[in-house]
Amino acid sequence: MRDFRSLARSEESKLEVGILIDASASMAMRLRAAVRDVLDLLSQDQAGAVNGISVISFSGLQTAVLCDRDCRSQKTQQRLLSLQASGTTPLFDAVAFAADFLSQRKSPESRPVLILFSDGDDSISKISMRDALQSVTAAGALLYAVELSKNDVEKNTRRYSTRSSDGRMRLQEMAGATGGRYIAEGDSRAYLLQEVFNDLRASYVVTYQAPEARPGFRSLRILPKHDLNLRFHCRNGYDNQATVR
Repeated sequence: MRDFRSLARSEESKLEVGILIDASASMAMRLRAAVRDVLDLLSQDQAGAVNGISVISFSGLQTAVLCDRDCRSQKTQQRLLSLQASGTTPLFDAVAFAADFLSQRKSPESRPVLILFSDGDDSISKISMRDALQSVTAAGALLYAVELSKNDVEKNTRRYSTRSSDGRMRLQEMAGATGGRYIAEGDSRAYLLQEVFNDLRASYVVTYQAPEARPGFRSLRILPKHDLNLRFHCRNGYDNQATVR
């Protein structure tokens, strides 16, 4: 598309954050580190940037809301520290649940953001990854996927290598589909909330006339015309009746 109807700064100025933490059995060797990362996020300066933060965990057939906008309390810290890795992994079900949870708390001035801590595996979800991503985009949310490595006892096996690669690609695809980011194992998360807020401040709303009126999913890429070093983050597709951001 070369003829745009409008290109304007986003009116959203705050974040509505949902932190989703994988507590399934495959996270046994990394859950403590993930909990420390979440506690570090909760301790970051949120003044003026965050409308609210919620923390949700998932494992087996359970998805549990550990806190809803009161996440700096001692009770929340105790709940996080008491998490035990167990059960199967309903990743896609949990992502859809968290997206719906965020959409109910969205205000006109806030942008929903889902920060997922996981190894990318799914072993029991009732819905597909595509269905989960549709829930995220329907909520107008961005997904930031933080990769957590597999159980160390599997590291020297072919099974570990294959599953790790699959999980990584799944996290990359999920983040890219929503216009969010993938954060690799080992990358710094010290200022993750600030980086998300910087993305929000640099965001624009683009509108244009679709070439066809037929309903359905449309793929999308935004490319620079002159400076080829520029990179644009946006969802990789949308329903033709939705606003693209």
